[in-house]
Amino acid sequence: MSRFESIISNSSAIIVALAAVAIAYSKLRPNSDRRPADDMSRLADEVQLVPMWERFANAGHRVGSDSTSFKLVVFSDFQCPYCAKFQDSLAAFESRFHKQVAVIYRHYPLTTLHPAAFEAALASECAAAQGGYQAYQNILFANQDSIGHIPWDRFASLASIPDLDGFRHCFATRQFENRVRADKTAGDSLGIQGTPAILGGGQMVYGAVSPTQLNRMVSAEAN
Repeated sequence: MSRFESIISNSSAIIVALAAVAIAYSKLRPNSDRRPADDMSRLADEVQLVPMWERFANAGHRVGSDSTSFKLVVFSDFQCPYCAKFQDSLAAFESRFHKQVAVIYRHYPLTTLHPAAFEAALASECAAAQGGYQAYQNILFANQDSIGHIPWDRFASLASIPDLDGFRHCFATRQFENRVRADKTAGDSLGIQGTPAILGGGQMVYGAVSPTQLNRMVSAEAN
């Protein structure tokens, strides 16, 4: 056998061996759905009943009426694309029902998928300390592609947070880390499978749900 033929023969053997390894690996992998946790295509139609769900409204950032008994609790991740999309539905819902319904925002950063989500939550808490949670949240979702790429105090400036030095100190010292972790723990106790997860009327649903569906959840709460 010539040297050239030997090289070709050895290369073919290597290719065959690699193919065999690939086939064996594919057989070892489970057939379960391995899509990421925030892939709402597998959760969009799921409705989970949550007894005593109101206890999850006792923490977080409340937007809307302070006196109403009708609430929605939203567990969210600032880097989650479905969470950003859900803001459109929520804005339409809030514009119509803001005097009748309160929305409570809580953190559920999916850090295995979104590496800057936890820090984004920390930064939003520092903005909240100056009364700017909603403004900061809106800026983050409007500039989601920039999260993790520009400084957090730049977002704070865009959100008109008044004391930027105080904001920087708050973030650098991770002042509200326990608060973010407490939200995550609360979400874990619910068995949250993805974001956004929306609680209301004893139900939990996922994804960028419509204002109509949000209205049904509030109606269920009224009943």
